[in-house]
Amino acid sequence: MSLPPYEIHALDVGVGAEPLVLLHGLSGSGRWWNRNLVGLSRDRRVLVPDMIGFGDTRCPGPIPSIAELAAILNSWMEHLGVESADVAGHSMGGQIAVHLAAHFPERVRRLVLVDSAGLHPAPTPRTLARFAADILPPVRWGDPTFLPIILRDSLRAGPRSITRSLAHILTENVGPLLQHITAPTLVLWGRRDSFVPLEHAR
Repeated sequence: MSLPPYEIHALDVGVGAEPLVLLHGLSGSGRWWNRNLVGLSRDRRVLVPDMIGFGDTRCPGPIPSIAELAAILNSWMEHLGVESADVAGHSMGGQIAVHLAAHFPERVRRLVLVDSAGLHPAPTPRTLARFAADILPPVRWGDPTFLPIILRDSLRAGPRSITRSLAHILTENVGPLLQHITAPTLVLWGRRDSFVPLEHAR
């Protein structure tokens, strides 16, 4: 869909009265949700956008902030005629979903946060160093069949999109926005998540 200056690539599958929007995490794409689509689209419409700068959605200018991505997502849903939807976001996608639910509450009927980013205080140099040190070891906990998708999406996004988006993720704490969310919310977390620790959910 054309939403100048962006051409937003998205999957649009299934038919139903209650749309579901799925938002991927940092360096990812809508393909990260592929294994969930068959089950989720049996009785509802499922929309899976590639966020700006990732997947097949190019970014011709500066990388948008998390708040700006939520505003763009709101406009995208409006252009599609989606008045409201259930919204599920993973990692960076969860951070975007929090902004969407807080600033555009009419768009979000129900909210699901999966290992959401942004639920943390502003990082110190020490926490940034710890984050960098933790990037590679958690790969051993991952599904090896999923690794090629992660690598391909990371290479496609490139260092500019990843580093600028990471800077937004680490400096845009969404904690103060939680009190403004009126949608019923489900929080899901991996007990051994090393990228976004379980402590952030508590």
